[in-house]
Amino acid sequence: AAPVTYAVTEAQRHKVQLGLGYSTDGGARASLEHRDNTLFGTTWRAETKLNLDQKAPLLQTELTSLPDAGGWRQAAFARHMRQDDGALVTTSQTVKLGVSRLTESYDRHAYLQYDHASVTGAAARTVPDALVGDGAALSANYAWTGRYFDALPVPTRGFGLQAELGLGMTLLGERKPFARLAGRWLGLWPVGSEGGRLATRAELGAILASDRARLPGTYLFRTGGDTTVRGYSYRSIGVPVGGLVAPGRYQAVGSIEWQRPILQERYPGLLEHTLFIDVGGVANRVGDLRAHWGVGTGVRLITPVGPMELAIAYGLQSHQVRLHMSVGFTF
Repeated sequence: AAPVTYAVTEAQRHKVQLGLGYSTDGGARASLEHRDNTLFGTTWRAETKLNLDQKAPLLQTELTSLPDAGGWRQAAFARHMRQDDGALVTTSQTVKLGVSRLTESYDRHAYLQYDHASVTGAAARTVPDALVGDGAALSANYAWTGRYFDALPVPTRGFGLQAELGLGMTLLGERKPFARLAGRWLGLWPVGSEGGRLATRAELGAILASDRARLPGTYLFRTGGDTTVRGYSYRSIGVPVGGLVAPGRYQAVGSIEWQRPILQERYPGLLEHTLFIDVGGVANRVGDLRAHWGVGTGVRLITPVGPMELAIAYGLQSHQVRLHMSVGFTF
């Protein structure tokens, strides 16, 4: 047998990455990312990101330690973000401290989280702060994500499952306890003999708290857009309050999509056609959830970094036709 020779080189301490992008949710985007593999000469890694986005610009940094014998890393995270939802603009600060364990098949995170959100745009209307997401909270959280797909970043079968649980206390106004539960599912099911598949997606979320609890908007729910309910603009599905669309305490989203290869004789493994139905709703009470339906069709371009999808969708409640574009696969 022939000998095998390996060449190993040490990673550079600093890495800088520039990016330009576009999405129908956020418009044009520029990003700057910096990694320091030995922060201040220690064994900690620092990753800092600046996103200049029309809808949700942000600045964030994350510090992570080397894994211990059990594979657990210590982590600290801080983010400042401005989210423009049209009539409401939410400026938020988030800080997390905790531990995480990342593997190929599953991730686990346990952390303390502090959030503060200031909402502007409702000054001309008498809307309680608790209804628009103006508030602050401290919570203890646990999140688990499992990925059981045949291949990444372009899976053709398998499933992913995510669950989150948070328990905390609001910090502005009357201090009120709360619980936050959220879950997400994606399943890929082969259909037919030509490489087609059904993609099923579901998201559920709930906040259990007093009506007077001033929860920050970062804990609450809104939906609509490229990767949620197509046929609706970004985060346009929420709770109508005084002529505004505010975030809500309950969310339910579902989707079924048929993906089938096309033009395989000329472009093998490159193009797919999609047909889909999306549905979602947000409310402050379960009984008030109302379905917002979107139907449409699109084309997927299979690339080494994941699928790039261009779709056109019609919102049955919005009565609008919208173009949606998304890039990559994440779960």
